Amino acid sequence: MEHMRTVPISGLKFNFWITNPSDTPVLPVKQWEEHVKLREMVEKIRKRQAGQSLFEMSDQYRRDHISSFTQWFNENGGVAKQVVIDDFGHQGLGLKAVSEIKEGQHFITIPRKLMMSAESARNSDLGPLIEKDNILKVCPETAKLPLRRHFTFDDHRWAVSTVTTRQNKIPSTTGEPTLALIPMWDMCNHCNGTITTGYDLAEDSCKSMSVRDFHAGEEVCIFYGERSNGDLLVHNGFVFEENAHDKVSIQLGVSKSDPLFQMKERLLASMGMTASSHSFPVSHGERPFDSELVTFLRIFSMTEDELKEWLKKASEDTNELKKLSGVQTFVKEETENKGWQFLETRLTLLLKQYNTADSEDCELLENPEFPPHKKLCIRLKRAEKKVLQNALKHAAATRSKIKDSYEERDLDCDDQNTNGHNDKSCTEENTSNMVDATISAVDQLCVQ
Repeated sequence: MEHMRTVPISGLKFNFWITNPSDTPVLPVKQWEEHVKLREMVEKIRKRQAGQSLFEMSDQYRRDHISSFTQWFNENGGVAKQVVIDDFGHQGLGLKAVSEIKEGQHFITIPRKLMMSAESARNSDLGPLIEKDNILKVCPETAKLPLRRHFTFDDHRWAVSTVTTRQNKIPSTTGEPTLALIPMWDMCNHCNGTITTGYDLAEDSCKSMSVRDFHAGEEVCIFYGERSNGDLLVHNGFVFEENAHDKVSIQLGVSKSDPLFQMKERLLASMGMTASSHSFPVSHGERPFDSELVTFLRIFSMTEDELKEWLKKASEDTNELKKLSGVQTFVKEETENKGWQFLETRLTLLLKQYNTADSEDCELLENPEFPPHKKLCIRLKRAEKKVLQNALKHAAATRSKIKDSYEERDLDCDDQNTNGHNDKSCTEENTSNMVDATISAVDQLCVQ
């Protein structure tokens, strides 16, 4: 159910269609159409507010205040003697080592009094204002200050981006978690590694250890966590090309027009899964597919007889179902091949949606006139293609290994028959070999 609401903004009136959140999720095409309409409205607002901002948000402005910021940090109890703020090109500002820093060595301390949080906002001069405003009670970072007439949409976007890309959880003075801005430490850019930052309750300060060895003059980075490049771009504003934890979500589901839909739906439900369109992560590296995706592929590819067999097992012993997602798995060769072939086709079609070649992307990235935000989108596209191409190779390799394993089984069976084994014995050993072959093929892909 939708209804229209008219909202005045900067002297302009805009009509917004409000959708009931309980409705069926909006299709991506519809979402894009709504985005385009909102974008048009935003551009009208920005044009109307041009020249009204009182803030200077250029990169040069930030560089001009590095010295005064560092002085404020040091004079108020911050400790960062082995690092200084420096410019690292397209990565922006970051921390540079001024001396050797060893892995695990403590290199920065930030006391609570230097941090900005929802708790500190309530305890500041803004406290009474926050308590009077229903919105500010839950969003103290958007205070209705006297300068609101000059607080433009661009100012709002900058402020929201600044907070959401830098906020981190710390314990409040009462022990409950709260979001905070942690100055100087939040200048660290991202690298692969492990989390090496924690909160020292005894000293009431945030401390960070070096994620690896850093030489003098080298940029000192920290690990932000296991995030895909899509998450890093949306929540942190950058793309990390060497991201060891990158992944791409692919949508897969069983069509309701499938004659076996109900049986597949029941078996998937027995596995705690859904037959409806669902996002499955495809990861970077040697383990691109998780057990849930492998389970879906097998059930999706089963014949009616197989589905009946597994549904019977599900009704008798749910432990038997673990074989569908674990390495101890038995399915028919035809089902395995069908599943992996389906995935190969799906990945191939997804890759075709990226309609530019790497050479074209590189040319745009090297163009100094090309907008930086569009360059980030290109870097994200390249990273996603890399993940999907790697996954496609793994899917093809898995299907090839399964085929080789079954051919080897058939040769073993022929040798046994030649040596006088009876058919029953051969059949029994065939069954065992088929299980081992499937386990070997999937296990080589490290699917758990």
